Amino acid sequence: MPYNQTRLDAVLSAITWPRDIELVTQYFSEYKENRVPVLDLIYHNPHRFFCVMGRERFESENTRGFWVIPWDIRDYSDSPDHPWTEDNVLSLYMGREMSKYFSMQGEAYWTGRKVYDVGCGTCIFGIELTRLGAEVIARTSGAESLMVSACNLIEHNFDLDLDFGLKCAENIETDSDTYIFHDIFYEYGLAQMNADTMRYLAGLGKEVIFTAPFHTRDAVAGVVPRAGEGWYKMMALEEGEYEVALSTEYHGDPEGWGPREVLRML
Repeated sequence: MPYNQTRLDAVLSAITWPRDIELVTQYFSEYKENRVPVLDLIYHNPHRFFCVMGRERFESENTRGFWVIPWDIRDYSDSPDHPWTEDNVLSLYMGREMSKYFSMQGEAYWTGRKVYDVGCGTCIFGIELTRLGAEVIARTSGAESLMVSACNLIEHNFDLDLDFGLKCAENIETDSDTYIFHDIFYEYGLAQMNADTMRYLAGLGKEVIFTAPFHTRDAVAGVVPRAGEGWYKMMALEEGEYEVALSTEYHGDPEGWGPREVLRML
């Protein structure tokens, strides 16, 4: 089945950079069903696609030579509550501690494993796990997140199941082996919903791994620091509900920042 040629032609005619034309042409040269939502997305907002593709790429901490499109770091600034640095911000939102966990588990662990990324951000995890042999479903409820994810898939010519979706215990698909919750505990109602979803999935015997912004165990204890806003109440998980899967220091963090952690639901 061919792609919607009218839409593909419109996308290509809206792109001005030769490299982007080459990447898009290559990405849609062979029909794959999972790529149809990507085409529809950039067809409806070609200007935003052009802006995101124009961002500087950053190299993965764990996979040398693997460059990705991140969030726009201009959205974040220094504050008395948190001494932001550019490297610090990038590492937080690129989830370098989670990427390190993937590498630590190894290719043999991930090959053939079904992974569900709940709130996929930039789709970096999906691409990394696909490279390690996993079958990935990536969902996000943010329009900007969806565009950045689509651009990264086109950039690396990767095919995975990417789409818009806000998932909770009532509607999440339960046929995957591992569920990832990275940095999606930044709003009270959303944090509570995700905590309940993690409990639900863990109760089904699923592997549920998660991180939170800044210090993960501060988040699950119920308080999270936010730049310019001090500390505020968030969600609370009991310590007996999770274990530390990985604890690591990151060289780009300000002095005294403390370890980065990946936690696993029990």
